[in-house]
Amino acid sequence: MVSSKINQIYDSAREFFISFGYTKREYSIFLCGASSRNNKSLRAPIKDEIKSIRSNYNYLVYYPEDLFVELIYGHRRRDLLQLENLLARSVNAIAILVESAGAIAELGAFSNHEKLANKLIIIADSKYENDNSFINQGPIRYLKTKTKSKVKFFDICVENQAEMANFIVNSTREISQNYPIEKSVLNPIHAYRFYLALIYIFDPIEKSLLLKIIEKNEKRNPNDLDLIDTVETVISWFHTEGKIYTTPQGFSITGEGRKDLIESNTHKATYNILEFLRPARIEALNITLRKKYNDLPIHP
Repeated sequence: MVSSKINQIYDSAREFFISFGYTKREYSIFLCGASSRNNKSLRAPIKDEIKSIRSNYNYLVYYPEDLFVELIYGHRRRDLLQLENLLARSVNAIAILVESAGAIAELGAFSNHEKLANKLIIIADSKYENDNSFINQGPIRYLKTKTKSKVKFFDICVENQAEMANFIVNSTREISQNYPIEKSVLNPIHAYRFYLALIYIFDPIEKSLLLKIIEKNEKRNPNDLDLIDTVETVISWFHTEGKIYTTPQGFSITGEGRKDLIESNTHKATYNILEFLRPARIEALNITLRKKYNDLPIHP
């Protein structure tokens, strides 16, 4: 069993970073389209345009294939269609720039998913707006008439990227009113700093131990793919962004990781975060040094 002290630390971190950690003014968007290696794609310019918008809201834009790089290219070789449930609970909206065969496939697949079908923002090419095509008569008609998703035809060019970016952010806020994100440990975006905090508090910590602590407290099965996928995603994300590094004893947080954790974009002031983290870290060290992990492996 996991010791009661560890349970207390975990519960406090969960409440601090997940239950109350984010404001309603932060929105996350998955931006789908042609490959990021395609120089003709407007996905990168639109992402930059969204990031440049100055307003009372903060928009976080992700490429799904980058966020889930370990799951897609790692030993398990998942694809985005296998990760639909993770996509659905992780972001406020999924914007699809219909500019490639892959984007058309995503449009068809995601429009058939019970939850994703109401969280889509479709930007289609105006030169095909009046075509009697399967795309128009199938997924686009379905989304416009049967769901809360947003569809708009544009002349897809650099000159219209600002208008497309504004359409995406305005639609995201509207969709979020009816379909908010899931605030749980199974949402890698919302729980990002929760996992970073656990690594900070128990530093260094092995992935197997991290999983065991979460499984016990969340009452999840050790083979729960939802939890495993989430942990794989955040760990890969932390490594890619230089927030953690791997030691023989497990994961340790970097200076950049500590800065991100403490100066996070939440409603909590920096001193409140430190006020929580410092005693939690001291308690974790006491548990480790006094070997109170019970049946869990110890790394002083």
